[in-house]
Amino acid sequence: IWGNPYQVGAMVFGGLRNLDFRLAVMNSATSSEPDMWNYQIGRKTHPSYVAHIGCRILPELYLGMAYGAGPYLDDSAKAFIKEGDFNSYKQKIWQVEFLFERGKTQIRGEAFHDTWEVEKVRDYPVDISGYVEVKQKFLSGFYGALRYGTIRYNEIRLSSGQREVWDFYIWRGQAALGYRILRNLDVRAEYMWNR
Repeated sequence: IWGNPYQVGAMVFGGLRNLDFRLAVMNSATSSEPDMWNYQIGRKTHPSYVAHIGCRILPELYLGMAYGAGPYLDDSAKAFIKEGDFNSYKQKIWQVEFLFERGKTQIRGEAFHDTWEVEKVRDYPVDISGYVEVKQKFLSGFYGALRYGTIRYNEIRLSSGQREVWDFYIWRGQAALGYRILRNLDVRAEYMWNR
């Protein structure tokens, strides 16, 4: 059972004609450990900041972009990092997204460029990830969807001078069929491939 709530924060949002925006401050960074998500009175937090802007280019097409930055280390790092330097190690993430809808077809996707500042690592660890999803409505209530997602990691220089990818590439394919019974109730069967 997942026992932690999501991160705590505050957001200002709005829009004008075809544009929308969001600005938020969160109590921890995107990749922080779940035990840092819980807000506790008196516990020092290391805030993360997020900004998003989006635009409906055409009635069928929405494009958006976001940026987030904040310290990602948890309390266990305090044994190795001086208190004054704790907030210096930041995670920075850029995101772009699109949504295209026409008739009974919906295509959406996102891409991320994620960077971490790490002690004694010359090249910042970076992952580039994203997904593309196609959803098609069929007969009344029936729909199908396909999704492909991936995470790819850059190479970093080891102490020997050799360059090596810092984690394994990951990809996932998903196929689903579903039926919407009521407005807020549907049944779905899904098959997933992971590598």
